Amino acid sequence: MMIPRKLMLIFLATTVGLAGGTAIAIAKRSHGEPLRMTIGVEPPSSCLLNAAGRTFRLTDNEVRIIAEFRKLSRVWRSAEIHGRMETPYRCIGSAIYIAQRGGFRQVDFVAQPDRSDTHLSVSGR
Repeated sequence: MMIPRKLMLIFLATTVGLAGGTAIAIAKRSHGEPLRMTIGVEPPSSCLLNAAGRTFRLTDNEVRIIAEFRKLSRVWRSAEIHGRMETPYRCIGSAIYIAQRGGFRQVDFVAQPDRSDTHLSVSGR
């Protein structure tokens, strides 16, 4: 008897002991797609990273965040971090570093235009 893939992933996620949003994210994962993360800043200076339905404050315990990312990297081989051009580099660098330490084989950063850049045009001359 064949067990549907989605059902099997949910079963594996619960038996392995992955918690909360991680199990849901595993069931929704499409084969070969990177884990999409978004990075932002919470004033005055905290860097926030959203991944698999959870929010991580990058100034918190780095060891704990890396341990969580190791669980996610068992499912996703690569990660894609999305952030605005105005995001401080210290936040982007920390997110990339932690994702790499967490076991992701490939970590990409996708820069989204600043809110103020939406009305700009490029002139050839």
